[in-house]
Amino acid sequence: MAPSKVEVFKSGNGYDLVVSLQNENDNFWADFDYCFYQGDKTIKCGQDFILPSENYLLSSLGLELDSTLGITFKIEDIFWRRINRRQISDWNTYYQERINFQFLDIYFLSALKSGLSENLKLNRLEFSIFNDSPYSYYQVNFDILFYSKDKLIGVQKYLGENIKTGEKRPVKLSWPGDLSSVSQVKIIPRVNILKDEVYLKYQDLF
Repeated sequence: MAPSKVEVFKSGNGYDLVVSLQNENDNFWADFDYCFYQGDKTIKCGQDFILPSENYLLSSLGLELDSTLGITFKIEDIFWRRINRRQISDWNTYYQERINFQFLDIYFLSALKSGLSENLKLNRLEFSIFNDSPYSYYQVNFDILFYSKDKLIGVQKYLGENIKTGEKRPVKLSWPGDLSSVSQVKIIPRVNILKDEVYLKYQDLF
């Protein structure tokens, strides 16, 4: 699971870092610890996961950097786990049954057009999440990717809590920066569906 070169995006007074990871194996998933470095200096460390056959853009947002040169990414430790084929005979079917979200009414305005503040440039994004799966979740991370044609030019995140089956939830976000050439917005839901504790229990649905 070799990481790509780190991409750096200016966002307001900070910087966002993005690195691409690919798990080419459909039999294993992993938890891992990672760090971003600049030379010998540690910028940011964290924990994450990657599912079987997943292409994942890992991002760290709003970092203060003196320079954007020489930034690298390293997986410090990784814990691989084999999926149980007696319980999950077809990974793609298992995944699609659980990660079945629709994103409706996506509306993005760059800072130049949003008019949210005269003193601070703020981008604005509105959309609705519809959970079309039969599963409910305590938390789902939504990675939001902004493209100019085929080129990634910015990232953002939204944490959805208590996402229930059949629920349609409106989302409104604003953040500093100037994404003036966005032609496409992609929203990627991420939750480790292989862990029982991510699912809302029946008594928590009411």
